[in-house]
This record gives sequence, structure tokens and C-alpha cells, in this order.
Amino acid sequence: MARKFILLAIVVGIAWYFFRDQVSAFAGQPKQAIYRWKDDPSVVHYGSSKAAAPRGARQADLPEISVIPNDQAALEKQAAHLKAKQQSDSQPPSGGEKPKMPQVRNLAIERMEKVAEKLPR
Repeated sequence: MARKFILLAIVVGIAWYFFRDQVSAFAGQPKQAIYRWKDDPSVVHYGSSKAAAPRGARQADLPEISVIPNDQAALEKQAAHLKAKQQSDSQPPSGGEKPKMPQVRNLAIERMEKVAEKLPR
């Protein structure tokens, strides 16, 4: 019994280690700090670890990521509308016949034909 409890504690600890950012968001803890700094050629860098950032790094003032709730019924209605429009665009007009595509000629072929006409027969 003690082995199962220790094993469970290890699994929970490992899961917490890998998913701590997601867990802290659900627990209502403050957002993670993001640090910003510029290097010598003035390239801007961002990082989440103060230890990995150089000495002059400051906390970046970034907007929070928001989650927009979706309306499943509205999304399905929009998908059905787009599918119907796509099908109506691909169907031929009311006559039942597909419109004929205009004849497109290759300019290289036309030039070769003109040169061939000028050749002696």
C-alpha cells in the first residue's frame, strides 16, 4: 500500500512539473512574467526565465491572452452556408450544361505556325 502511495505521489509530482503553467492558470495565480531585452545588433529577445535573461532584461508589458467563447450552433450554421455556396458555385447554370471554357492558345505555338507559313514548301 505504501509503494502505491509513493508511486502516486511521484506521478502527481511529475505531472505537476510538466503542466505547472496550465495548472497555475486554473488556480487563479498571477500570470507568468515574460522578460524582454535587446542584444548588441538591437535584436529584441523574449524569455520566461529571469536567470536565462541577461542583466539588463526587464519585464515585458504584454497583453493577456483572452479566450473567446464560441457558439457551436452559429459555427455549424456558417459552415453549412459556406458548403451550400461552394456547391452552388461548382454546379452548372440553370441550362444544365457546363459553360464552355474559352479557347486559349499558346503564344509559342502561334509564333511557330507563323514561322512555318513563311518557310518555302
